[in-house]
Amino acid sequence: MTTFAVTGVSGYLGRLLAARLAADPGHRVIGIDIAAPPDLPGVVWRRRDIRDPGISDLLAADGVEVLIHLAFLTDPEGDPAPAHAINIVGTQNLFIAATEAGVRRIVLASSAAAYGSHADNPVPMSEDAPLRPNADFSYSWHKAVQERLLARLTADHPGIETVILRPSVILGPHIANPTGEALRQPILLTFRGPPLPVQFLSEADAVEAFRLAATGTATGIFNVAPPDTLDYPEIARLLGKPLLRLPFPLLAGLAEAAKRLRLSPVGRRTLAFIRHPIVIDASRFSRRFGFRPRAGSRDALMEFAGKTPGDRSRSASTGIRRRLEMDVPPVMDRSQPTLDHLSLYRLPWNYADNGISWLEPSTKCNLRCEGCYRDLEHPVHKSLEEMRAELMVFRRLRRSDCMSIAGGDPLVYPHIVELVRMVKEMGWKPIINTNGVALTEPLLRELKRAGAFGFTFHVDTSQNRPRAKGWSETELNAVRLHYAEMLARVGGLACSFNATISEKTLPEVPALVDWAREHADIVHTMVFILFRSPGLEGAFDFYAHGRKLNFGGTYKETAWGGKRSVFASEIVETIRSTDPAYRPAAYLNGTVNPESFKWLLANRLVLDGETVGYVSPRFLELVQTGSHLFRGRYLSYAGPRATMRGKLAAFLAGLVDRDMRRLYGRLLRAMLKRPGRLFKPAHMQSLMIIQPVNFEPDGRQDMCDGCPDMTVHEGKLVWSCRLEELLKHGCFVESVPRERPEDTPRTPVGAG
Repeated sequence: MTTFAVTGVSGYLGRLLAARLAADPGHRVIGIDIAAPPDLPGVVWRRRDIRDPGISDLLAADGVEVLIHLAFLTDPEGDPAPAHAINIVGTQNLFIAATEAGVRRIVLASSAAAYGSHADNPVPMSEDAPLRPNADFSYSWHKAVQERLLARLTADHPGIETVILRPSVILGPHIANPTGEALRQPILLTFRGPPLPVQFLSEADAVEAFRLAATGTATGIFNVAPPDTLDYPEIARLLGKPLLRLPFPLLAGLAEAAKRLRLSPVGRRTLAFIRHPIVIDASRFSRRFGFRPRAGSRDALMEFAGKTPGDRSRSASTGIRRRLEMDVPPVMDRSQPTLDHLSLYRLPWNYADNGISWLEPSTKCNLRCEGCYRDLEHPVHKSLEEMRAELMVFRRLRRSDCMSIAGGDPLVYPHIVELVRMVKEMGWKPIINTNGVALTEPLLRELKRAGAFGFTFHVDTSQNRPRAKGWSETELNAVRLHYAEMLARVGGLACSFNATISEKTLPEVPALVDWAREHADIVHTMVFILFRSPGLEGAFDFYAHGRKLNFGGTYKETAWGGKRSVFASEIVETIRSTDPAYRPAAYLNGTVNPESFKWLLANRLVLDGETVGYVSPRFLELVQTGSHLFRGRYLSYAGPRATMRGKLAAFLAGLVDRDMRRLYGRLLRAMLKRPGRLFKPAHMQSLMIIQPVNFEPDGRQDMCDGCPDMTVHEGKLVWSCRLEELLKHGCFVESVPRERPEDTPRTPVGAG
């Protein structure tokens, strides 16, 4: 007896698949959904949300061996937040639960849409074609992200069998999707131009494909589709409906109006997605699973319309071209970067000429963060004379715009006001990096009078804050807002927040991005620092001065950090799942890997709480070059008066940059749509991702090339994030793989 679990069992495909599996006496079927399915003989329904952390216990209690993940919120025209919560956060939670519950096989319902809609799509596409999902069409993007989540699971748990099916459009009498709704309209609409081929997979064939994937032994990624295609003139003729061809802009406008009047589910985004062909070659699935489609595209359409299918041989006459057969590929090319670093602006910051430098007056701190690597049991306050000496080292060796005053926590340093005044008088912008616990409004005003330029508040779930123990990152937004409003009351101070992100808190990143957008008038920067610990990086031994170390005394492991390191590309994907327009523009690469994103910067324009768009790489190049040309320093932090001049910045940059002209055009349309916005400022807000050191398979440590956070140790500039190694061992620690890299290949998931 094999126990299967089907998520999304109340959906049309889930119901059909669960019933088909349950018809086999050797199968036990568990249906998981928050909505009750119709009575399905032999199927046990469990009411459970896939986002529920307790779903692991359910899978374990039922002894689930095979999990078929069909649950998916399909609403590409609607609010992206609910779709992200189910499709991304829920899927990640479900996959983690499956590993904890001992599930041996997972089948994921992806889609041919994950390939993306592009004019240069090959016809047909095999599984070897790269995934290029469309960021502005959530259905395509979320399917691709789900595949990456399963690829990560496969890498971390190679003992679990995984199958990804990418079906073409599914059509049948029980269908409930936007394609079916569009074909049910009395008049079919399409845009002018050459007819595009489409494939319709009958719902009966889709059910059989998923049954074979669930009960079989083969693993990998497989397209599922019939061998024939139709075009819209043929579809209209077979359905006996008129077909109206219109120019795309007019058709898109009509569709958008119909969608807003709730006359049709198809809007501008969907129309833009179907402008290009997505035709797939499913021969690999047929070879590996012995699958033969019962119906072609024409038959599936006829069944959908309740008509008798025609001659099958005719249905297959529009056969698509085949590519040469290839071996089944691995589940995913996990090393493929999400972004092309060469398409972005490489920040000109370097060792001697940078935007930021890092000063540590104290090791004392009033919080105990999970995984903190500083020695908090023996706190040390440096004297003001020592601070002046370190500042003189910076003045001699390094030019920078801002001086980050950190620690420990600098607000517990007894001479913090005097130090801020000293930094200001020596020519830097003082930025205070603090957890905020010791900050009061009187102290804030005193620090501003001393010359403080801004604050960066470290707030996240690793801290176990007083009166906020056990809070989620989303709940901690109330703490962040408290500090942002305090700075706004005092006025004239740059306000930034950073949060350390681990595998466990990754799904909450969009909530922080949305919160920052809602408060762009008082929150100028949001920084995500990716948690690092040697224990998450693989099997390495560590040496100092040729002696092998027990590294546990230097860097502490914590369950909060999860089971693996998170990479910058994963943050990009997570943000784009709810903000498809998210567009990084500038970066710093690694010292080992030029493709890695160590600092990844995006700047968005926010008007009246809504994101208008993101600035271009050329814009940031103009800002950095202009700052260095006229001020002699690369710009780091900008003050509130500068960040609220987004309209002027977009207009001026638009004079020399096409992308900025487009952004200014969107800004004008947003103001014309609501004239009251003409009198409101457009705020420029920065989103920064910082990916600290990661270990290459050969033991090399990929640091930030042009690191902004260099500090002073014994008269030299050193990496502040590895200062503890110098203090405890007298040198930077070397890492050596316990086995040769060629014996244990290890490519970080989403590296880059």
